[in-house]
Amino acid sequence: MKRKLVRFLVASTAVLIIAVFGDYLYEEPQVAPARAIFHVGYRLTGGSDRFLTSYSQHLLETNGGTIPFEVDTYLCSRLQSTSSTSEFDALVHFYILQSNGRMGIQLGRLPDELKARVIDEIFQRITSLDRPDCLKAIELVEYLRLDGDIFKPHLSRGELRNKDGISTTMPEAIDEAVTRFADWWRSPFPWPEKKKISPLEGSNLSIIGFP
Repeated sequence: MKRKLVRFLVASTAVLIIAVFGDYLYEEPQVAPARAIFHVGYRLTGGSDRFLTSYSQHLLETNGGTIPFEVDTYLCSRLQSTSSTSEFDALVHFYILQSNGRMGIQLGRLPDELKARVIDEIFQRITSLDRPDCLKAIELVEYLRLDGDIFKPHLSRGELRNKDGISTTMPEAIDEAVTRFADWWRSPFPWPEKKKISPLEGSNLSIIGFP
């Protein structure tokens, strides 16, 4: 009980750091003091899901969602080196939240075996995600399958425009895409062969990137 209380207090402190220094931290994300503030929060929490989710939200609100290059590099290094399951899972969740063109560039450069581990974790948690995050998750999987060689991946041919001309992705298109990606991942092919197969092949859907 005491240990849980300590973890809660540490996590709360890290989130408070973001709340107090958030504007400076993300309006000037590349400067050394901003990076130092991020690292303090990360190390205090051990890279907790709560801290990284809060960080992603602040990036969206104050920095257009973009991950500072140094932070992206650090987080991907943690994906490669951490022995903590909870930290690894939190990092994967963070990159799901950052998907659709805001995931940085380092994730696509990870070793192939680590890409496969990240994708496996995505499908371990996908049933707990809401539809918008499921969409981000499969777009992230496609980004990894293509080794990052796609800019701002997004699901196409499943869109519907409302009366104001705003385009949204139809729920049934998301559901079909998630099902096809999950079936693709569960297929018996080894990862090197699986990478060459488009999960949406044979459907009317596709994930495309912006020029």
